[in-house]
Amino acid sequence: MNKIIITEKELSHYPTLDDTIHHESDIYIKDDDTLFKILLYGNRLTRETTVQRLSFYSNPDCVTPTGIIYTPEHEFLGFEMPYLKKYVPSTRLIFNKNMPYKDKLKYAKSIAIAIEKLSQDGMVFWDVHPDNNMINKNGDIKIVDMDGVKFKEDYTKSEFDHKVAYSHRLLAQLTLSYISKMNVIELAKALNGDELKDVFHSAFRGELFDYLEHIFGFSDEIIYPSEFLEYIDEKDLLCLREKLVRKLSK
Repeated sequence: MNKIIITEKELSHYPTLDDTIHHESDIYIKDDDTLFKILLYGNRLTRETTVQRLSFYSNPDCVTPTGIIYTPEHEFLGFEMPYLKKYVPSTRLIFNKNMPYKDKLKYAKSIAIAIEKLSQDGMVFWDVHPDNNMINKNGDIKIVDMDGVKFKEDYTKSEFDHKVAYSHRLLAQLTLSYISKMNVIELAKALNGDELKDVFHSAFRGELFDYLEHIFGFSDEIIYPSEFLEYIDEKDLLCLREKLVRKLSK
């Protein structure tokens, strides 16, 4: 991987990317095609090896490091990555009233498949939220903020499976957010599991019903949202949305 040497002073000459939220880093625009992600000090201590390992990972749906950044004193700072100028955070999918349901479903399924593949490839992508998934108008998706992943080799099998189950539970809530016009991840923080299962059961008919325990409960079973999303009816989601509004209005 390309090794980049740069000083803090040189970094200050680059404009920063301010249209997204970054809690663990500062993002600098190197040029029209490239960003520098400079990690905050605490994360520099733990993520150098992760960045190095990710540089060997090839996945067209993921944004991975193209260079690793050091100070002249060989202190790890962060990494270089592609600049997705034509992409926007997938948060815009959730409350977009003009996008057809079938298009939202296509994005949701693509994002589900991409994150499920990370698990199959021996990684846990635990930071699942809409700002970490980018979309463009052509229907393409990209998973970003990959430097927070954990690797299968760092856990026992049962520990890894437990982490994956948690990640996929969040993924199910995220993909439901895209097609239901509600931020289900935030709802899951505000309401208890039984309340949410009661609200969503009308959209999870028949064999789909068993998924609700895994989505809003504390099950350690690994679920795959890509397997059930297309079987959820748009009309059922509209009805449960109205039911939820009434519940929250009481």
